[in-house]
Amino acid sequence: MKREIGLFFLLLISASDSHDINCTSEQVEAAVGDDVTLDCHLKSKRDVTGELVEWKFNDSFVIIYKNRGLSPDDQAEEFKGRAALDVGELRKGNLAVKISSVNTADGGIYTCSVRDKHKQISCNVHLNVQKSSNKSKAKSPEGTDTTPSLENGNKDWIIGLSVVGSVVIAVLAVVLGFLIWKKCQHQNPAAPGNPVENIPLN
Repeated sequence: MKREIGLFFLLLISASDSHDINCTSEQVEAAVGDDVTLDCHLKSKRDVTGELVEWKFNDSFVIIYKNRGLSPDDQAEEFKGRAALDVGELRKGNLAVKISSVNTADGGIYTCSVRDKHKQISCNVHLNVQKSSNKSKAKSPEGTDTTPSLENGNKDWIIGLSVVGSVVIAVLAVVLGFLIWKKCQHQNPAAPGNPVENIPLN
């Protein structure tokens, strides 16, 4: 009977510990080249500097803290120099990891775990990395997209050409009309406005 009671309390404690760790529930969005922080913390805020802390991505180790220090030898090559863990924050139960200059290959499920001599608890974070960022589009204070529109630029160009074309046609019409008028004057010397030479009568 005592053994059964002991197992019951052990399972109860283990269950409560598994709920102590918490990761960001929402998917973390980032663009290529961004620096991101993946949140993971203990609700109890207990000190874990004497325990094993791991961040894994698929089968690769993003970063490992063990024996009261970081272990770069166990870190995957693709995360060396890019993944960082604030050791000082481990005293507060904060296990967040920062990854610099993310790329599309970094997108996926990350697992944060803490292990002591008796048990291990963990949680997952989903990182989604997009090829381009929507932040590059300029926004007006009212939220209107102020990025120059190619269609509007084409319209302005067409309107400008139409105005110039109209002016050129008008000038050509005036010049052509003047030339025709001059030709008519030469062909009709008696037309009004032209002096008529008086021929003497014999």
